[in-house]
Amino acid sequence: RYFLALDDRGVFEFLYAKHGLPLDTARRDELIAWKAARYEEIIRNGGLAPMPGAVEFVNEMAEHYPLAIASGSLRPEIELLLVNLGLREKFAALATANDFQRSKPDPEVYHIALARLSAHPTFCDHGLEPSECVAIEDAPLGVVAAQAAGLKCLALTHSRPASELQHAD
Repeated sequence: RYFLALDDRGVFEFLYAKHGLPLDTARRDELIAWKAARYEEIIRNGGLAPMPGAVEFVNEMAEHYPLAIASGSLRPEIELLLVNLGLREKFAALATANDFQRSKPDPEVYHIALARLSAHPTFCDHGLEPSECVAIEDAPLGVVAAQAAGLKCLALTHSRPASELQHAD
C-alpha cells in the first residue's frame, strides 16, 4: 500500500522515517544495493512471472506504437526482467530510478520517458505530446504522476483494489 510507485530510495527513507530512525545516504545506498542483488537473484532464478496476457499485450501494442517504461525500479532490474520475458526490444525508451531524483507522485519520471520517446523516428515530424500518450499504472501515486505529466492513465487492479484507483481515466 505505501511502497507502490516509490523508488528504492523512497521505500527505505519511508521505512526509516516511519520508525523514527535516522538514515544516512551511505546506509540507504547499502540497502538499495542489497535489495537489488536479491531482486536480481529472484529474476535470474525464474521468479516474477508476468501477469496473464501481459506479454501478449506488449507484443501487440509494440506492433502499432512505440512503447516506453516510466518506473521507480532500477534500470538493471527492468532490463533483466524484459530480456527474460523476450520484451526488451519492444520498448523504445526507458526512464528508471537511475534517471530521476523525485519518486512518483512527482511526474519527473514521466517527463523523462516522454522526452526519450519523443526522440523515436515516429515523432520526428511532429513531436510527441503527453495528451497523445496513455500510461498504465497499478498504484494510486503512479496514476497521480501520469496525470500530472499530462497523460491519460489506465489502472490495473492487480496490486491495489479498484476503490483506490478510481481517479484513473
